[in-house]
Amino acid sequence: MGKDISDRRSDIGLTRMLPGQADVLYELIHKEKAVLVAPFSAEARTEQELLSSYRLLTNNHPVYWEDLLLQVKACYPHIQLLPVTQVEIAKRFIEEGLGVSYLPFSMVKKEVENQTLSVISQQKIIRPSSHTYIVTKGETEETKQFKHFVAEILTETS
Repeated sequence: MGKDISDRRSDIGLTRMLPGQADVLYELIHKEKAVLVAPFSAEARTEQELLSSYRLLTNNHPVYWEDLLLQVKACYPHIQLLPVTQVEIAKRFIEEGLGVSYLPFSMVKKEVENQTLSVISQQKIIRPSSHTYIVTKGETEETKQFKHFVAEILTETS
């Protein structure tokens, strides 16, 4: 995202990673904890039961998985992993009973309300944080309005 803004292919962007380009502006507009998400119908209701009976769907967030996997493997060394790089696909896999994952709550709020996914309280694993940044080339009235709009939406979903 930072490269697209830097190269002027885009005017504004949202990203979960800090941009590496020195010539762009970025601002943290939302921070939240990821939650352990399971199928709504899952009989296992604890972190240990879930991580012992389901595959852990990984790599669906660009920042927190490296540290999170170290933690998970230390607590649950026999965990089975399945990399799924897109949140929407991870959610569908979870709904179908193919695994569980740690996802930002804003990404699963609707499914939790519709009772297709469940949030499971964590016992051993420290919940990772997810950050959302807005990236621009410069501050304009339009970018200010967009930042305000996105921040409101993200706050409502947390």
